[in-house]
Amino acid sequence: MIWGRKTALAWLKNTRTVALRMDPATFAGALRTKTIVLTEHAKEQMEFRSLSHSALKNDLTQPPVAVEEQKCETTGERKFLAYYTQSGPHYHVYVVIINKQARVITAWRTNRLKQIDISKGRMKLFKTR
Repeated sequence: MIWGRKTALAWLKNTRTVALRMDPATFAGALRTKTIVLTEHAKEQMEFRSLSHSALKNDLTQPPVAVEEQKCETTGERKFLAYYTQSGPHYHVYVVIINKQARVITAWRTNRLKQIDISKGRMKLFKTR
C-alpha cells in the first residue's frame, strides 16, 4: 500500500485515543536514559521529508512542547506522539515507542495537525527553552 499524506493523516486520526498527557520534561528524561534507535521506516520517511538526523538528535535531547500517549498494541511498551518547535509555526513530530530502548517509528513536519488538536482541547502546550 502506498501511503500519501491524506492516507497517513487519516490513519493517524483513526488510531488516536483520548489524549493521555505526559509532562514534556518527564518524557525528555525518559528518552535520556534510553538508547535511541530509528526504524527503517523512520529513516526512509526522514529522507523523503528532508528531515536531518542532526535535527532529530537535537530535538530528542530537548523537552518537547507537547506529548500525547497513544494506544500501543504490545504490552510493556509505551507509544508517544511528541511535538518539537521549529522555526515559525512549524513543528517536528515524532512517533516514539519506549520500552528497553526508544524507537523512533516515523517523523514529519507539521503546523496544521497540532493546531487542530490544541483547538479541540486534546493537547496542552508547555513552554520550553
